[in-house]
Amino acid sequence: MNGFPIAPINLSLIESLGLIIIIGTVLGHFARVLKQPTILAYIVTGFILGPFGLGLITSRSDIEALSELGIAFLLFAVGLELNLGKLRRIGKEIVLVSLIQVSLCFLITFCLFFFLGFSSVYSFYLGLAASFSSTMVVVKLLSDKKKTGSLSGRLTIGILIIQDILIILMLSVIPYIGGTISKNFVSVLMNGIGLIALGIVLNRFLFPPLLKYSAKTRELLFLLSISTVFLFVILSYQLGFSIAIGGFIAGLTLAAYPYNIEIATEIKPLRNFFLAIFFSSLGMQLNLQVLQNFFSVFLALFVIVLLVKPLIILLSLKLFNYEKRIPIAVSIPLAQSSEFTFVLAQEGYLANHLSLEFASLLTSFTLISIALTPYLFAFSYKLSERVARGKVKIKKIKFKNHVVILGCHKAGKYLIENLKEKIIAVDHDPDVIENLKEKGYRCIYGEGDNRDILEAVNVKDAKLVISAIPDLEANLYIVRTVKEINPKVRVIAKAFTIPDALKIYEEGADYVVIPMRLAGDKLLREAKRILSGEDIERRREKEIEELREEVAKGFLI
Repeated sequence: MNGFPIAPINLSLIESLGLIIIIGTVLGHFARVLKQPTILAYIVTGFILGPFGLGLITSRSDIEALSELGIAFLLFAVGLELNLGKLRRIGKEIVLVSLIQVSLCFLITFCLFFFLGFSSVYSFYLGLAASFSSTMVVVKLLSDKKKTGSLSGRLTIGILIIQDILIILMLSVIPYIGGTISKNFVSVLMNGIGLIALGIVLNRFLFPPLLKYSAKTRELLFLLSISTVFLFVILSYQLGFSIAIGGFIAGLTLAAYPYNIEIATEIKPLRNFFLAIFFSSLGMQLNLQVLQNFFSVFLALFVIVLLVKPLIILLSLKLFNYEKRIPIAVSIPLAQSSEFTFVLAQEGYLANHLSLEFASLLTSFTLISIALTPYLFAFSYKLSERVARGKVKIKKIKFKNHVVILGCHKAGKYLIENLKEKIIAVDHDPDVIENLKEKGYRCIYGEGDNRDILEAVNVKDAKLVISAIPDLEANLYIVRTVKEINPKVRVIAKAFTIPDALKIYEEGADYVVIPMRLAGDKLLREAKRILSGEDIERRREKEIEELREEVAKGFLI
């Protein structure tokens, strides 16, 4: 037979992949039934199949190569979410909170382990493992709970963005920890600057026309995004960096364009496949014997990550006048180690900074902390809710026949500025309250779902209460409590889904607004106007002008 010889198929790799996918799918369904995170199912899959479980997969070289691609795609997705526009919108206080948290967490951890007798290099890695949180897991949980647009969600994502930038900088200097600055370091520094510069050039000159053309065909857009990932992965590897950095820079390169959401959607199945392999591979490294050998280190890290780190974030937020629910809702969900720690452990081992056993300890610790995150998230929500509804000493406003507006972000702010009524506004964002006070509006800083606050704004004598708070439990409490105080007052609330709206109606709401249904009604009206031949050009220009004004004020939705 002429041509290239046919290479034998690597049945070992196919069998390993098959076992991971089949067992992962079965355990994933069990996790879904038990309402547990699928990531936990993948980790358990790896542990069962790996050398510390049944030992069905003992050679992990091919699996680890695929899992590295998994984390590259993961960080590509993270990079897609992080653009310069978002960086500009992060307030100075969040940058400061992030820097305070990372600095203090690192120093506390470094000093603790250094004084316990660990080398400065080992203490350095332990400090990094404790200082950063998981963007992937936290953002996914916020998205699942529809809280990315809430104040706590925006603050949390802002902190994670700053953390991601800091850890990417740290990854670039990993090879030189414990050594001296040399010409080689300068060379690698220049390589890093060159890689980022290439991303900027492609972002500025090549991708605008290329994306515009590729966006017409889903297949081409998919291939372009995958090609971008592999281009930067290959360049990163050739320049001596982790391929994870290449994936992250590839995401940043495409993040500024309106196609980033579509790209993230297109690559999601492929990313999920690689992530299943990635977390299963990590599960194979979950070494309970290592945890037993380094139990004191493991316990100390957990105390720092689960207690010290959230406490630092909580106190830092209080310095900037965030009270009650917000510091709790932001700090506790960040009580885990970052997915970047997997890269740190691997790079540290390859650079001969860490022993294989210690790298396995960092990996195992990160896995367990990430697996606990959904439970911490649920706990933080319940705790913040309880704290928000605690007793508050506040002077009662003696208004009558007025309108109470709870929640003053986009919808609430629009109502305040356009309702020609006597209004009292309530919000838990100190910046929003300060802005409203400067404009002469009567407002109170606090939680809308707090009985003392509701009594302080005198809902007993109000003629209308409007809740623009995007939270089901808060709205259920508000409607129930307002109707207890004043059964005759009209209450309007907001819900994201029809089942949520029905629950709020059952509590006694007079009307519930579902934004997506309103969007459908609006689309129908506009379609009828266009089909009737109405000239919409002037209205179009006015709408564009208003939207630009909203963006300038910081509103995106």
